[in-house]
Amino acid sequence: MFSKKNQKLNTRNFQQPIVEVSYHIPILDPDCSILNYSPMRMTRHEIHAVKQVHSDLRADFISALSISVLAEKHRISAVRLMKGFIKIFGISINYFHLKLRMDYAKIALMRGTMVKEIAITLGYSTTGSFTRAFKKIHQLPPSYFLYGI
Repeated sequence: MFSKKNQKLNTRNFQQPIVEVSYHIPILDPDCSILNYSPMRMTRHEIHAVKQVHSDLRADFISALSISVLAEKHRISAVRLMKGFIKIFGISINYFHLKLRMDYAKIALMRGTMVKEIAITLGYSTTGSFTRAFKKIHQLPPSYFLYGI
């Protein structure tokens, strides 16, 4: 028979067996937080809707489109749209939209357009908020591209 003292020692020294579990590679957003470990099955309609959202964003990246509006337009749930976009393109919708806008801004800056004018065009309330978003994507301030420093 075991005594209570031995049982406590055994539970303290007990190590769980190492079991290898294969996961799908986690998809990371730009902020490096894990979004999805499990595979996601998508219908043809969902795949088509996600690809349409991608092309809609590329065609009209200046305006601020919300995910819920895009989801309603393409008759897909917002959650399925976000997860499907990450699965197909590897980045979130918001990051993709921001990247398109900041790439446009970079080109405009290189052509000599003033920072304030670009910020207003893209719908930012202040040049400071535009500068923060620009630095998030390009790791450099807009003035670097404006003045060619």
